[in-house]
Formats: sequence, C-alpha cells, structure tokens
Amino acid sequence: MKVVEYLYKKDTYVETEEAMFTSLECHGNISDQWTLHKLPFSTLINSLGIYGTQQVIGRLNKEEKKIVVCQHVQVGKLRFDPNTIVCTPHTSYQDQYVSIPHAPVNIGSHDMVPKKLFGFMGSTTTHKTRKQLVKLYPDHCISTNVHWGLERMSDQDFVNRYIENLGSIHFSICPRGTGISSVRLFESMAMGCIPVIIADGYRPPLDEVINWNKCSVRIPENSIKDLMPMLTEFSEVDIAMFKENVKDVYTNYLSNTNFYKSLELSRYFKR
Repeated sequence: MKVVEYLYKKDTYVETEEAMFTSLECHGNISDQWTLHKLPFSTLINSLGIYGTQQVIGRLNKEEKKIVVCQHVQVGKLRFDPNTIVCTPHTSYQDQYVSIPHAPVNIGSHDMVPKKLFGFMGSTTTHKTRKQLVKLYPDHCISTNVHWGLERMSDQDFVNRYIENLGSIHFSICPRGTGISSVRLFESMAMGCIPVIIADGYRPPLDEVINWNKCSVRIPENSIKDLMPMLTEFSEVDIAMFKENVKDVYTNYLSNTNFYKSLELSRYFKR
C-alpha cells in the first residue's frame, strides 16, 4: 500500500482517523495497487464545509485506487469516485462504506463489585432514543448534558465518573447519537462491558467475520420498553460468556492496534 501524506499538523487528525492510519501503516498488508490518502476529513468538513471538502476530493486522481478514512457524521454527504474505498464508523446496511471502530480513549479496567445489570451515562440531546432511556430507566440511565466525547473533555472528574460508570455495569446501553454509530460501543468493549446496540440499520465492523450476536445485544429503537425484561433473562453464565467473547473480539479485531483488520478482512480484500 502506498501512502500520500499531506501538510497538516498531527492534531488535525481526529482519534479514529489517526488510529486507522497508524494501524494500516504499521500492521497492514495491502497491495501497492492501493494508495492511502491521509486526508483529515473530519477537520476538513468542520473547517471547509461539505462543498469545500468535496473540492478537495475532486482534486484526487479518479483512476487511482484510493483508501480514505472519515470519522465525521456527515460522511454520507460526500461523493467519492468508484475507485475509492471509504472507511468510516458511521456505516449502515444501505451504503458501501467499510465499517471501522471508533478509537476509545478510556482503555482500562475499573471492575467494581457488585455490578448493576445495565447503565447509560451521556447526553440526551443527540437522539430521541436517549431521552426515552432516561425517562424509562431513571435508576440506570443518567443524562449528563455533555455532548462531546471523552477525547475532548477537560473535566477529569467527569471522565473518571464516566469510566467508573462503565466499570459498575454488566450491560452498557449504546444508543446511536448524532450519527448512526457511537464511540460508546467501543469504549464499553474496551472495558469488558457487554454493549447493547440501539441503532436501527447500523452495520458494525467486520460483520461477515465477527458473530456480533455472541458479543453484543441489539434492540430496535422502538422497543426500548422491552430492555429491562430482555436483559433480566440472561443468566450469570450467559453474562460471563458474553464478556469472554467481548474481550476476545475487542482484543483481536477492534483494538487500536488492530484497526487495519476492519479494512484488510473486509469484502474488498477478502482472500
């Protein structure tokens, strides 16, 4: 794989984009027929808008086989030529993107005993599902009114409370936010929590390789009222097995080091 560098500062790249670049360059094994363009798409969209970013895309060689990475929720508004593979966390079953993980910044273990069955701690402004969770399960789901992720937090007390919350639960409720995916899914798995995905149509990374039914639970957005009955049916043995699978999947496929596998094992390069 060839790599094209751009004259941007290191901090111009958001965590997920940078993690994928680093993983591909250090561990990937993709043919030199392909070129990785290290464009900071999230920053470009925020600074230039969709129109300006589209102009940047327009300057790329349409005949070249290209790989790009975009963490931004507005990735769907961009148009790429057929020779471009787009890697993004915000992937549904309706598009042709390669689904990749978000890069968590809270990797670690804060294992508290006893544990609550489930929990959620986050903003409720990004999607109606989150407001419903807090309304239905006030003893388990907490609205923080904080919109941005941990990587942008300057309040260490909040970061600690968020991590402690994950350490105190078996099932981490992971509703969609502004985009169809949520970094919470991967923050949870990084700490050994079982993610409960509430995001209709979301296509997780490597869904043709990973059996997500063994390491997560999915609930339709319109079935949140069934959350408690569904989770209480799982036995201690079920929970232990889920957690073992979460650890295995996260360690071998989704950790920052293994980001490259989301692309290399995808249908584009399937051997």
